[in-house]
Amino acid sequence: MSKNRIKIMSFFLLGTLLTTSCHREGKGELIEEPEYTNGAYAEYPFEPTTTTTEIIPTFSEEISTSPSEYVPPVTEYVPPTTEYLPPETTIPTETYQEETIPEEEIFIPEETINPEIPKEESIIPVQPVNENILVIATTNVNLRSGPTADSIQIDQLKIYDRAYKILSCENGWDLVWYNNNIGYIKSDYVDYTADTYETEYIHTKYNDIVITTSSLNFREKPDSDSKRISTFKPNTELQVIATVDNGWLLVKYNSTLGYVHSGYVVSMLDRANELYPELQLTNLKPQHVVYTNTNLNFRTGNSTDFPSLGLLEKYETLRVIGEYNGWYFVMTNDYNFGFVSANYTTILEDRYVIVDKSEQQLYLYDDNELLYTTPVTTGKDETPSDTGLFKINYKATNVVLSDNKTYWSPVRYWMPYNGGEGLHDADWRSVFGTDSYHYGGSHGCINMPVDITDEIYNNVETGTKVLVHK
Repeated sequence: MSKNRIKIMSFFLLGTLLTTSCHREGKGELIEEPEYTNGAYAEYPFEPTTTTTEIIPTFSEEISTSPSEYVPPVTEYVPPTTEYLPPETTIPTETYQEETIPEEEIFIPEETINPEIPKEESIIPVQPVNENILVIATTNVNLRSGPTADSIQIDQLKIYDRAYKILSCENGWDLVWYNNNIGYIKSDYVDYTADTYETEYIHTKYNDIVITTSSLNFREKPDSDSKRISTFKPNTELQVIATVDNGWLLVKYNSTLGYVHSGYVVSMLDRANELYPELQLTNLKPQHVVYTNTNLNFRTGNSTDFPSLGLLEKYETLRVIGEYNGWYFVMTNDYNFGFVSANYTTILEDRYVIVDKSEQQLYLYDDNELLYTTPVTTGKDETPSDTGLFKINYKATNVVLSDNKTYWSPVRYWMPYNGGEGLHDADWRSVFGTDSYHYGGSHGCINMPVDITDEIYNNVETGTKVLVHK
């Protein structure tokens, strides 16, 4: 197997209650501020003939002169310019605290690898499900955006209400159509009737992540004549729930499920299988979301014998697709695939917020379930948003943010997490998620569109983790 068998693919992707600063200490006066208070996976289908301990360079190391760690020249791994090229990563401006580094060992060059391809029968086949039956609620039951009791409630069936069943889930939930909404109900609270309904559509369960390649209509049904829910911008990430036999996809975006046409999206599952065909992946459902504990090599295989694709900085977050002999196969927020050593990562648990400064994107997760995502605007280069792991100090509404000198900004929702830095709406902005933050960004806060900030506010609490990374 060639040592450089993978390339990185990237895609375009005032009523006031209190007055406070919107940046760090020294930037303004704070008035009346409240007191701040790993799953079982199949083995990776190839193993190098030699193994070494992962050498993790710190920020201050001269990587190119390290005698034992193979780190290729930076220019070797610059991804080719494509239509979907994301914004460049911000140049580091901070000095990280030095991490404990494992003892160095002699680097042994990679030898020829003969991968063992899993047997065909070991792959779980995807079977179409076409139940087309009505279910009837045996009690009042919540309709949710995901197949868990922690997922967002989007409606409620009253006792004896009927819903059209689309799919059955493995964990005791059903995906149904009810009151012009698609959502999940607990199967324990419905009866299955003998009544059926006619439909020309067959749904097949399929867990994937797709990226829109153009502006794309989001519809209530898999039909171009169906009512339009909204329109997605290019480079929008969507979670695929099922495929439809007429070329449409049932997808989830934030708390809403609907349909898009498959001709205008790119499948990340297909991309991962193109890059790593020996893994024979059948879905992209994250097993965990993790962050890096230190600067960490991103590699083409599950050993230090494999080439590095580049360096991930401390606090970067990754979606874990699989685990192979102590290494994670992961997808980055800019949709690159590779391996990292699990020993130098930490699993994010419960509910937490991730802010990716390079991608100018915010994610709200509950364990490994993505609840909401939105483009944001972070601090400009002169007043950058601090990176690190924080907690929301408190929540407040109808707040004025000011340094008492240059700005006076009323906001509806305020969630401070790092002194004067916090999450809030910004109705004075019309554009989010672009490179303009370098010169037109905030004083350090995370600015969000108004229409999503209330959802974020209602789904976080005092103490919710906020991880900000480059």
